[in-house]
Amino acid sequence: MNQIRFSHLEIGMLFNYQNVSYRKSTPLLAISADNHQRMIPRSAMVEVVGTDKSPSKIHVANAHQPVNPQEIVEALDDFTRECHQLIQSLSTPLNLKQINQARKQLQVFSATLFDRLNIEINHEN
Repeated sequence: MNQIRFSHLEIGMLFNYQNVSYRKSTPLLAISADNHQRMIPRSAMVEVVGTDKSPSKIHVANAHQPVNPQEIVEALDDFTRECHQLIQSLSTPLNLKQINQARKQLQVFSATLFDRLNIEINHEN
C-alpha cells in the first residue's frame, strides 16, 4: 500500500481516501468517480492508486447530430457573462469562504454550459 499525504499528490492523480476512489482536482479538492467533489485535508494520508494524470474522458451526447454554431456561441457567451458577473461581485482581498463559494458557483456555471452543449464529463479513465 503506497500512502502519502494528500498535499504531496499531483493534480490529476488517482487515490483512495476513506474507502472511496478520487482524482485530485485542485490543491484542496478531489472528485469521486460519481462526480462528487470533496475537500480533503492537506495532511490526510491517502493511498495512491496510480500515477495516471490523463484528462477525464469527455462524451458528447448525440455526437452524430449536426452542431449548431449559434447555440455554442450563445452558451459560451452566457458562461462568460456569468463568470464576469461573479468576478465583479467579489470583494478583495478574498477570504476562504468567498473562494469556496466562487468555486461552487463556477462549477454550477460549467455544469449548465455542459448541459446546454450535451457534453458529459466522465472522470474515470
